[in-house]
Amino acid sequence: MRSKRSCVHRLKKHCGQDYSLIISITIWELLCQTPETRAIVEKLAAEYKLAISRYYGEADVDGGYAAPVASKLDTLSAKLRSLQPGGTKLFVFHIGLDVPEMSAMEDMNPSGPKDMSKHRHAELNALISPAFQQLLHDPRYRLVNYRMLTGRKRIKKV
Repeated sequence: MRSKRSCVHRLKKHCGQDYSLIISITIWELLCQTPETRAIVEKLAAEYKLAISRYYGEADVDGGYAAPVASKLDTLSAKLRSLQPGGTKLFVFHIGLDVPEMSAMEDMNPSGPKDMSKHRHAELNALISPAFQQLLHDPRYRLVNYRMLTGRKRIKKV
């Protein structure tokens, strides 16, 4: 637990106190593989006032990571348009730049796409594109972050 606490402490120190509520632990699947490690992660989240993604009843939305590089924008836009009203939806994005350091990495998931850096860069470009930004700001959607969700009661998901 000491090393996890040290990592969380450094993260908070680096980000500053003002951001402590919006830092979310998004790797909980890796850290919570046993009841013991889950308890450690939950204790650290409470101690450092961190939100743990998927603990607030969010509905996972299948992202566009596996979509072909050339159709990332179309895929993400279609997924956003297809959302039904009600509840909080969770999109998980894998963004990056297509640079030599990222190109050297391989997706460790057996089903992960080849040329990971190209997929991550295409996802970034889709998210920051004017067309996607315009769609995001449509009145049908309300963007929220974990600071806004922390006022809600946590729903522990096993």
